[in-house]
Amino acid sequence: SGGVMYAYQNYRDSMEIRVEDVIFKGNQAEEDGGCIFFYADVGCPVKIMNCTFISNRSGSDGGAVYSMLKGESLFVNTDFIANSAGTSGGGVYLARKGHLLVNVVFSGNEAIENGGGLYAKYFQTLANVTISGNRAGTSGGALYSDLTYGFELDIHNSILWNNLPDAIGGNK
Repeated sequence: SGGVMYAYQNYRDSMEIRVEDVIFKGNQAEEDGGCIFFYADVGCPVKIMNCTFISNRSGSDGGAVYSMLKGESLFVNTDFIANSAGTSGGGVYLARKGHLLVNVVFSGNEAIENGGGLYAKYFQTLANVTISGNRAGTSGGALYSDLTYGFELDIHNSILWNNLPDAIGGNK
């Protein structure tokens, strides 16, 4: 997992991650997170700002980023372009609540199953996000929301356009 970065935090440790002004291109992982894999048992602030993820690939979930964080994380002014996942979340897979995406673009990403651009569990907030031209093999070309876990999705001033087979998919 994590073709470039693998960050794991358990209950005893504390960490804060900030990734800024980086282009991640052509990375891959056999499992989750073609480029970055985050896991945290307790609050772990993560900020990804002004980054571009291009043509990254995972064998499982999260073509570019797989995040299983507890606590707040922030993605700002970041683009996910032409990433692919062997299962779900062609661009990004968010496995826990508390992610805020602002001025983020998902374009040309692909997932074999669900969430061509984005796969999300629990509560997530998207503001000024463009999700366009993504593809999922089963459902949620733009994004897939897993309602099994009490999911809420808060979308503001965003564009979901030209995603296949549908814009938003999900289960109950």
